Amino acid sequence: MTGADVVNIRRIVIGFADAAAIADDAIATAAELAHLLDAELMGLFVEDALLFDAGALPWLRTLEPRRLVWRSLTPAQLAESHALAARAVERHLLGQAAAFGVAAGFQVVRGDPATTLALRSEPSDLLVLAEPAEPFARAVHPYPSLVRAVAETASAVLYVPHGARPKTGPVVALARAPDDAALALAASVAHAFKERLVVLAVAPPEGELAIAQAARALAGRDCITLRLDERGAGDWSEPARHALAPFRERLLTVSRTAVGDDLAGYLRLAGERSVPLLLAPV
Repeated sequence: MTGADVVNIRRIVIGFADAAAIADDAIATAAELAHLLDAELMGLFVEDALLFDAGALPWLRTLEPRRLVWRSLTPAQLAESHALAARAVERHLLGQAAAFGVAAGFQVVRGDPATTLALRSEPSDLLVLAEPAEPFARAVHPYPSLVRAVAETASAVLYVPHGARPKTGPVVALARAPDDAALALAASVAHAFKERLVVLAVAPPEGELAIAQAARALAGRDCITLRLDERGAGDWSEPARHALAPFRERLLTVSRTAVGDDLAGYLRLAGERSVPLLLAPV
């Protein structure tokens, strides 16, 4: 049985919004996942339709984040910059796919980035979303809406923080119940990676035992379970940081149910740990 059969992932889809810089680490991570899970790799470069509509306006200006200066931008310049960026991303993605020996494809489409990625995803996809390197790009359209949109899809989602590097180490699952979707997904990915499963049980003592039994049933003896005591108002983050201190994990996994309204907190933890966050579908 292949990794793809275990986790039911047939395609790794990595989205690129507009003419963003090539996310080298995210592409390498996606290609490695495609190889380990025996899945196809697909790059989807989305030209923001709103930006192209605005390109016809004579007063359009663009802000260069590094220099913090405004400059004029014509429709021709806009189209050329996106075409150059798309070609560079395609070359890099196909090169990584060839290095890992996986089938790959690449498409350039135009539309709203968040809506396009959400509508084109399927339950058997794993969507990869890379955090932009520039703080300015992380704060403005389209990235915030992309984060919210892909979190609501039926696909598994992998958020790759800026600065995350592919590495070896255990796969960590944060679980709140024995049937938490993150457990099964993390166990399957750990099996594909040939890594240990580490479970952080956000539960009382009796809940920890049930979660530990479920984890062993999924991953065998090569797993450990640690209990996290939530602090006031359901604060799981500080106990999680303390529990993770001895580890150099390669992946954090959590379910949509466990995330609730605190996706930003889990993304912040992944950024601090410099590891991708895998969001399991319900």
